[in-house]
Amino acid sequence: MQDIQNSPGEFEDEVVEIRGFVTEYREDDVETTRFYYLKDRYGDIIMVRTTRGLPTVGERYRVSGPVSIDPEMNRPYVSEESRAQLSGAATGGDASEEGATQETGGESAGGDGTTGGGGISLQTLLFVAIGVVVLLLFGLLIYVLYQRRQPQVATQGGSSLSADTPPPSGGQAGSQQASGQQAGGDGTARQASSGGPEPEEVVQDKTVKMHVPPEGTLKFLGSLEVVAGLDDIDRIPLHRPPGQNGQEAEITIGRTSGPPYEHVELKPRTVSSKQAKLVHDGDCKVVNYASKESNPTRVNGEPMELNESVEIEDGDVLTMGEVKLRYSDGLV
Repeated sequence: MQDIQNSPGEFEDEVVEIRGFVTEYREDDVETTRFYYLKDRYGDIIMVRTTRGLPTVGERYRVSGPVSIDPEMNRPYVSEESRAQLSGAATGGDASEEGATQETGGESAGGDGTTGGGGISLQTLLFVAIGVVVLLLFGLLIYVLYQRRQPQVATQGGSSLSADTPPPSGGQAGSQQASGQQAGGDGTARQASSGGPEPEEVVQDKTVKMHVPPEGTLKFLGSLEVVAGLDDIDRIPLHRPPGQNGQEAEITIGRTSGPPYEHVELKPRTVSSKQAKLVHDGDCKVVNYASKESNPTRVNGEPMELNESVEIEDGDVLTMGEVKLRYSDGLV
């Protein structure tokens, strides 16, 4: 765990195996995934995401799965693929490798404060107390960051506007287009999508990022109405990406960033980095890129297989982690 915490980038998307005691759960209003904290015998703690039932606080487990990085906090977490309980196994090989003491025969295996007859050990109570303190500090940090962050609309010039501030004047937009660059969400300039119009706005807050084209420049394909999981935005318009002039148009969806008009960035942690793709060829299909072990795309509540393609119609609801979007073949 210490190696993962010190160098999270080296372990990203790598499947690891960790062992430790469950200290606490994280309370989230999420239907399909939940989080808990695992602490090893050296005091290092890492967050684990699971789609299964939650483990028992104070018990010791062996967990394996890929490492991901929280984009908001830049902290690593493990997406659970398998879990095995180690506590209570008197002769388990995994327990002996870690040198951890286990209870056996209803009596304490150590003489440092553990109690017999199935009682709770002093070490377990200490872990729980430390976990509570860590959670309180973590919650306080989240609250402070949340109070300081405000939803913004970033213009091409790199300045930040509130959601109700009008876009820059035509003269300013024209001079920015002449420079052949656009501003990213972090204020840095990058080259515009080849062959496409410069975005007038980059709509961005803590949950979503998308590009808004100049009016009348790109063909409108439909929209995604926000049902749940995204703040400060009600609808995501879908436009034909520049350069896709044939009958078929493709738009990807995921937690990572992507090119203007060709990608919708959904920032909640429960959305996979590569979640799905919309294919529009007169009709509209959704292709699922997330495995069942992580968080698959659901159509009207039904989970999709990896790389499965399903045709969707007006009114169908797509679920991606905690985000729910209702597809519309027109802009309401």
